[in-house]
Amino acid sequence: MTTVRHLAALALLVAVSGAAGAQQPTDDWNSTQPSQKVQYLRNRDQRGLNVFEAPKDSGVAYKGFDWQIGVAFAQQFQSLTHINTATPVIVGGVNTNQLIQIGPGFNIAAANLYMDFQLARGIRVASTIYLSSKHHNETWVKDGYIQIDGSPFKNELLDKIFERVTVKIGHMEINYGDTHFRRSDNAAAQYNPLVGNLLMDAFSTQVGTELYYHDPSGLFGMFGITSGELNSTVTNPNSRDYAFNYKLGFDKQITKELRARLTGSLFTQASAANNTLYGGDRAGSRYSYVLEPSTATLTVNAFSGNFDPGLKDRIQAMEINPFVKYQGFEFFGVYENARGRGAAETIDRTSEQLAAEVTYRFLPNERAFVSARWNKVDGTLPGPIAVSAMRRLVGAGMFFTPSLLVKLEYGRSDYFNYPANNIRNGGHFDGFMLEAIVAF
Repeated sequence: MTTVRHLAALALLVAVSGAAGAQQPTDDWNSTQPSQKVQYLRNRDQRGLNVFEAPKDSGVAYKGFDWQIGVAFAQQFQSLTHINTATPVIVGGVNTNQLIQIGPGFNIAAANLYMDFQLARGIRVASTIYLSSKHHNETWVKDGYIQIDGSPFKNELLDKIFERVTVKIGHMEINYGDTHFRRSDNAAAQYNPLVGNLLMDAFSTQVGTELYYHDPSGLFGMFGITSGELNSTVTNPNSRDYAFNYKLGFDKQITKELRARLTGSLFTQASAANNTLYGGDRAGSRYSYVLEPSTATLTVNAFSGNFDPGLKDRIQAMEINPFVKYQGFEFFGVYENARGRGAAETIDRTSEQLAAEVTYRFLPNERAFVSARWNKVDGTLPGPIAVSAMRRLVGAGMFFTPSLLVKLEYGRSDYFNYPANNIRNGGHFDGFMLEAIVAF
């Protein structure tokens, strides 16, 4: 109860501080936004909220070669409890279904480094480096790619084409679904109105290329071809095929107060040695040690609470995402269906996910917000064994500047129909998460 009182007091302090600063002039708020030097870039502070694909508006004029460095830092305070009803499984004298003891405390801090370079008119190179993450103790590169939104030299035909076309090439976060634009990506938690991500978390970086077409009507399409794997290789050629990623959508500011977006995505790979569509997040989940055994370590058990369908081969996944923003109200929805099999399996399994998220932003510059999300997965484990999980989150947050965000979340997650000898049998965890983010 002491932890709950402390969190409640901090939440009240955040609200009072926001109300006290509600009359801050807009010019002062805008003056704290970092300057943009590179074209066609999603800003990494508050301006990047509800931006999905990189904007087709250049943002800044081309002035020759330039570059900019960005960072994101995130720190969580976790106060969660967990229980299960799994049958003891004794291995080497240890009950592998005994949950590890957890209590209130700070999670390991996360840090991202962004490097963007303007090589030529309409051409930039981008790379993200994870400086600190739960799953890896060392610094490592997340991605690196080139994005082309214009011709490097003046040409009437090419200029006309690139008014509507974008090309991305390299090792990049693939554009499957819209959830990856709103989820927390290691330290980059500023776009997520809550702390936790979805139960079935589609996120992967792969080598390939994506081609976009943007129509002034608001319609757009994307076609991508990638390796389908996190770590591409040339071995086992008979068990590997290219992955194809398709996206079709509509996104338009219909009136000054109303924006509507609807997208559908499809990802397919006929054959893969180790597809990573649902296992490509190398940073780890937002929740530490929940429903993990007493022998758990932070690195080995980095994906606590997630539902990974374990689909490595013959993948066919689709996701539909509606998004509506009217004044300060936002709705974001998810319907997802994934089919495939594990590397050693001979039959396909299917998992289905639903999510609905409502957010209301208020105060000048929409600096404060409240949010709630309902999320359910009905999945099939190898066997096949039908299981399900449900997550409910409510929270609030405030941008003290466009680059400084604090969020408070209460949530509970429940796991159903897991076998008696599975550690998630009767699994449940709930409690509070407090997170502070700096991103620019």
